[in-house]
Amino acid sequence: MPDPSAARGCLGRLPTSGGRGPAAAVGIVVLALSLVACGGSRKSSSTTTTPTKPTSTTPAYVRPIHATLVGENHAPTANTNWTYSITVTDARGQKLSGTETTQYLYNGVVVGTEKPVNVRFKNGYYHDTIEFPGAAVGHQLSVWVVVKTRDGSGSAAWWITVVTR
Repeated sequence: MPDPSAARGCLGRLPTSGGRGPAAAVGIVVLALSLVACGGSRKSSSTTTTPTKPTSTTPAYVRPIHATLVGENHAPTANTNWTYSITVTDARGQKLSGTETTQYLYNGVVVGTEKPVNVRFKNGYYHDTIEFPGAAVGHQLSVWVVVKTRDGSGSAAWWITVVTR
């Protein structure tokens, strides 16, 4: 059977019938016969090929890092410690080290930033506690973390509504 990649070099781009009827089908048969004749001036020889793994010419895009934020619950109590944790991995699942900054959003607008900023974490894990003030009671907020690693940056969010005791 002739190698289709050799045909591309001999004839260029191959036309398709596109449902145009018997005339197009005859044209394809003539084209197929010319493919066989394309390398016909060579003497026959046998070659042995070793199968290889197929490779993709267009790699799928994979986010460089994955950041996950998990809070203790979605209803922290005002003036009481509330815990959260962050896990950060690369696309292969390897734990990454870097820095994190925690911010508080109300309707998508940053209304506060945890101090200090750019806190270091190691081995893909960070754990901290927050105490929300009484003024936050009843408001739906998002706890937003921005992480930076050698492989890139990412973010994750966790919504909360602060309650009273």
